[in-house]
Amino acid sequence: MNQPAYDTSTGWQINAKARYRFDRGVITAFVDISRTNQADDPYLSKDMISRLGLDWGGDAPNWQAYLTQSAYCQVTLPSAPAGKCVQSPSAKPTDITFTNGQILRNDELYYLAGDFDLTSALKLHVQAYRHTDKGAGNNFVPGWSMQGTPSTADDVPVQIRDTRYTIDRYGVVGSLAWDIGVNHVQGGLWLEHNLSSAARYLWANVTGPSDLGVFLQGQPDLAQWVQQTTWTTRQFYLQDTVRLFNDALSIDFGLSSGVQ
Repeated sequence: MNQPAYDTSTGWQINAKARYRFDRGVITAFVDISRTNQADDPYLSKDMISRLGLDWGGDAPNWQAYLTQSAYCQVTLPSAPAGKCVQSPSAKPTDITFTNGQILRNDELYYLAGDFDLTSALKLHVQAYRHTDKGAGNNFVPGWSMQGTPSTADDVPVQIRDTRYTIDRYGVVGSLAWDIGVNHVQGGLWLEHNLSSAARYLWANVTGPSDLGVFLQGQPDLAQWVQQTTWTTRQFYLQDTVRLFNDALSIDFGLSSGVQ
């Protein structure tokens, strides 16, 4: 199965790390940035394969075939022009897609960490980080599209379905370790604020095929659902590792607590 058009997927990623060492520790900075634009190939059921074949990938770039064999056939509004649905004997209207959908991902991660030898037996680790992720999935779907022109004659029964999500989280982790006798005692914490969202919108200003490999800008015509969630994480732990008989036996125990 392959899209006959709009089938290009692209992506790039940059990773970079820098370390500064000094007498009693090391400081590390890290950056990870990636951009992905992936062609959204159609999914075939067993029934579709029997009628359309294993290599069916949508009507693109034949926009007119998509309109007459699928989009107009699924419109039931009274304003829909009559006679524009031309059924194909090998396909059902609900099967046909134009298929130039795109899946977009912008992901970024940054952190700054420090490891410090406070004494020969006492070690400190501190790390601050920020992670953002922005995604969208854009596809053409059947639905009566009112384009805002005086006449409805140029309207087409196609909308753009725009599914979005975002992640924006930042936080800090820290730990303090102490070697005393046969004990390795360590305590630490994790604090994070996470704001995430997801939404699905419909755009009705469709006049023909266009590049969906972009984050759509402006005001959508309809919001099907929108949600936003805020997470605040506060976790603490304390643990001890006891090593006995020249490290032949080790015993771990500890406790943790957290609020999310």
